[in-house]
Amino acid sequence: MKRFEDAIHELATVRAKKIEAALMQVYYGDDSPYSRDQRVELFRDNMPTERDMEHHTASVLANHVGVNDPHLISLVVDSYPNYGYHCLVHGVLTAIVVRRLCGIYLPYHNDIARVAVLAALFHDSFHTHGAMSDSENILRAQRYVHNVVALHGDRLGYPKHTAHYVCNMLEITEWTAGAFPHDIPASSIEPLGPVASRDAQLAMAMRIVAEADLMMSATPLWPALGSMVALDMSTANGNDANLDVEQFCRTQIRFIERTCMMRLQLRETREAALAVADLHRTVMDMHS
Repeated sequence: MKRFEDAIHELATVRAKKIEAALMQVYYGDDSPYSRDQRVELFRDNMPTERDMEHHTASVLANHVGVNDPHLISLVVDSYPNYGYHCLVHGVLTAIVVRRLCGIYLPYHNDIARVAVLAALFHDSFHTHGAMSDSENILRAQRYVHNVVALHGDRLGYPKHTAHYVCNMLEITEWTAGAFPHDIPASSIEPLGPVASRDAQLAMAMRIVAEADLMMSATPLWPALGSMVALDMSTANGNDANLDVEQFCRTQIRFIERTCMMRLQLRETREAALAVADLHRTVMDMHS
């Protein structure tokens, strides 16, 4: 049997029209700042360098939040450790997915979309990668967001109440004891019109952040991030050896079908997640 690292990279080479269509919709839709003919440098098989991530953090802030500020870039970059699955790559990818979904489901509400992107960028700040409970990880990120908004919010165009909205969005991403302890508020799963209430906008934004956080296996960087997941799983189990390919794929399929599909309601995220589960089955069959 092939090494896990080799097998998980093969996952990227299994080209299925179903997931291609879902990814094109999420990343290269009509309102995306990225051209269909130009693949973003971030989306490649190997983990980006620190310089790459600074560049793409700046791109997300400028294109999706309307902020071009080197200091804010450093606040985001410096808040993520450079190891483990919950790293800056995950934060930036989540923010890109959030902005794309906001373009679909909150097309008339750019203010709340900016808040959602900010929440995505900071949602795993100072994550401890298993050293502490996820509730503590969330508290660490929330404390940091409060400090950032309190000190720099006015200059960046974020009023003080932004921190409250962002922290509520961060809370629903908590993962404890193999489950999400906080439910996503009831929300529409259809795009909101221009007269949607503030409560409806906030509920949709929270749904988008929560669902985008689960979409990492539906990104072109999954081979690299998947290896990080495997490393985290091995460390948690006290086993530094490569995981069995079949075991890893079964775990991911189970996570998608038993956990993600209970949470994912937006059409794009559901289609992409189901397509990823199919790809894991293909890889599992290849190595069984």
